[in-house]
Order: sequence, then structure tokens, then C-alpha cells
Amino acid sequence: MREICEARGLRVDIEWTSEKRIYEAAWFDFVAGCRAILGSESGCNVFDDHGLIRRQIEEALRVDPGLSYEEAFERYIKPHEGQVIMNQISPKIFEAIALRTALVLFEGSYSDVIRPNEHFIPLKKDFHNVDQVLSLLADDAYLAQMTDRAYHDVILSDRFSYRCFIESFDRFVGSCVPRGNSVSLLTAVQAYKPDSSGSWRRLARFRGREGDVTSAPLGATGFGELSWAALTRTRWFSFWSTLPASLRLRLRRPVLWALRLLHVEK
Repeated sequence: MREICEARGLRVDIEWTSEKRIYEAAWFDFVAGCRAILGSESGCNVFDDHGLIRRQIEEALRVDPGLSYEEAFERYIKPHEGQVIMNQISPKIFEAIALRTALVLFEGSYSDVIRPNEHFIPLKKDFHNVDQVLSLLADDAYLAQMTDRAYHDVILSDRFSYRCFIESFDRFVGSCVPRGNSVSLLTAVQAYKPDSSGSWRRLARFRGREGDVTSAPLGATGFGELSWAALTRTRWFSFWSTLPASLRLRLRRPVLWALRLLHVEK
């Protein structure tokens, strides 16, 4: 894509190497200053749980240092491709939409959050529709309508906010926990980091007969990272011990690493 744009005299800044990465506030300034950004689905569809694929490729490279990526892919990776589908939308997509920057994306489902020609300009992976893509990028009115629509449907809808995530988590846990009138479930901020290099600071004190929580409201600004805690209050039994074994295992999965379960007795 960079070669195509440069050949047509278009001003672009397309990079992919580690040394060209942009971090923190500079990244948001960069995205906000772009007419559009390129993107693709995130995730990996090949899982090398035991390192077998890696060892096979390393051995093949030891025997033949000139082995190309295409040859290695066909021989060692392609047989495992597609057994697990993990394509999904990435945070970069949400950031661009929030900053009202247009999206030019390879075709994909994007977790069904955004739709082609409504929220982003689809780009074929063989680039055969690149002329149409560049024509749409030159249309100011089209881009304004598309970015406004994406902002309204994704950001203003609140469907993907922390509030909705916590509410859905509470509903899921609540559906699995047997409890009567004496048990209630709540989720609150437990601690925060001022920045990525700072140390965790406790924000909430879980004290009082009712297990009251004092913390910053959802959506509070000024916190680099937040640690969420799901709490239960009951007179008769421990929250964790009542969870089914399958749920306890699921809660230990990496996707929920930030949620720590605490039990508070009345």
C-alpha cells in the first residue's frame, strides 16, 4: 500500500517495524492528525501450545538458512491455519473512531462491531479495489459522514464502555452463583496506577457492616490502569467456594486476569 500511494504522489506514513512504533500521547496526536489509518483484524489463528512449530522452523532454518517465509509458512504453519478462529477487533479501531479518523481496513468481521461501507472503507487483500479506496479518501463529504456514523454507533452508543463490560460480567457471574435475598453482588474499582511505570495504589476500602465500597466512578479520568474487584456480601457462605468448578477455572483465564474476587463478611 505504501508503494502504491508513493507511486501516485500521495503523502503517507506507513510503517510496521518495532523501531517505528509510537507510544502514549504521541500516538493519539498522530492518529488525530491523519486523514485515515490502515488496519486489519487482530488475533492469531495458529496456536503453538507446546512450541513444536517453532522448533520445526528453527531446525529448518539451521539446515537451510535461506529458507523463505513463504516456504516455511506452507510447510509448517499452513496445516494449522484456521483450526481456531481468533480474528477480532483491536483497540486501535476504537481509538481511531473516537478521534473521528477514517478507517481503511482489510476485509473482515471485526467482532461484528463495525460494518464495511458504513463504518470503514474495505480494502481487498489483493489491492484490486485500491482505486476505489483512494477515490473515497478524496471525498471530504463521504469521510465526514462515515466517521460521524462510526462515532455515533460505536462510541456514543455506550455498548463498548467499561460500564457495559462490568454490567455484563456481573450478569454472567450472577447467573452462576446460587444466592438468596441475603446475598448481593457488586463491582468496583479496587486500585489504580497513575501511569505505566507507577506502583499500584489502593483506591477502595472494603469495610463496614454492609461491605460498602468507596471508589472513583466508572469513566473517571486520570487513572493509567484500573484494577476491578468483584465482591459478594453474604452472611452464610463464602463467595468463591460456591462457584462451580468450571466457572472458577474460567475466571482464572487470562481474559479476566484483572478481576480479583474478594469476600466480605457482614
